[in-house]
Amino acid sequence: MRRHLFRKYAFTNNSKLLETSPLSKDEDKPARAVFQIMAVRNIPSIGVKVGDLGGWIEKRSNLSQRGKCWVFPDAWVYDDAVVKDNACAGGKSRISGEAKLMGNAFVWNASVYERVAMQGFARAIGPLHIFGDTIIETDVSKSTHGLSTEP
Repeated sequence: MRRHLFRKYAFTNNSKLLETSPLSKDEDKPARAVFQIMAVRNIPSIGVKVGDLGGWIEKRSNLSQRGKCWVFPDAWVYDDAVVKDNACAGGKSRISGEAKLMGNAFVWNASVYERVAMQGFARAIGPLHIFGDTIIETDVSKSTHGLSTEP
C-alpha cells in the first residue's frame, strides 16, 4: 500500500508566525511559521473526525502519523519537539525545544520545553512551565517540585 494511505493529518494553508519566545535560548533565530493541521482519518478514542482542524506544528517531524497522538486547536508544537504514540497536547500548550510527549502523555495549557520527556501516563494541566532535562511519568498538574507557574 502507498504510504499516504496511513496519514492521519494533512497541513492546511493556515499559518501563523512563530516569533522567538522570551524563554528561548535562540533569540537570534529568525521568525518561522507554524501550520494548522486537519484530520484525514478518524481517531474515535479522542473524538477527532475527518475534517476536524487540529493545532499548529512547524514540520512533519513534530507530530507522528502513527498511533493516536494529536495536537488539538490552540496548541503549538515546534522546534525539534515531538508528539507521538498516543500522546496529546491541547489548550494553549506550547511544546518546543527537544521536548517529547510519548506513550499516553497528556498536556493541557502548559509549556513543555528544553529536553523534557513526558511518557507513560504523564499529565500536565496548567498553567505550568515544565523545562530542563527531566523525564516525567506521573501527573504533575498539582506538583510544585521542578515546575513553574511563571516563565
